[in-house]
Amino acid sequence: MSATQSRDAKESRWRTVLEHPFFRGGREERVAPILSTALPRMVPAGTLINLPGSNGPALHLVLSGLLRSYLLSSEGRELLLEIIGPGGMDGFLTAAGLPGHFTETVHDSLVASFSRDMLKRLIET
Repeated sequence: MSATQSRDAKESRWRTVLEHPFFRGGREERVAPILSTALPRMVPAGTLINLPGSNGPALHLVLSGLLRSYLLSSEGRELLLEIIGPGGMDGFLTAAGLPGHFTETVHDSLVASFSRDMLKRLIET
């Protein structure tokens, strides 16, 4: 792959993120420099992308596939909170600095994840 093809592929991936409903109505020229560093990734089914109390990415935008968020009871049973499909998002609690919940991919899923620092930069633009 040439340098031009690589650059075009990268731009195409972040444009996919820009088309997510979370950015609807946003000014592309203001957020594009930040989004260009948030490349979506294909996450295999059954992968935990969020754990309560983790310091990982705070917000996950679902571009394709399916996620499920849940808590565990004191007896170890899963308490389903939400099924999140394309156009959905997860991680507001984590973004706010709260413990959050478990989030797992149900199917292979294309997900764009944002750290708290990246979210702060987006809000400030």
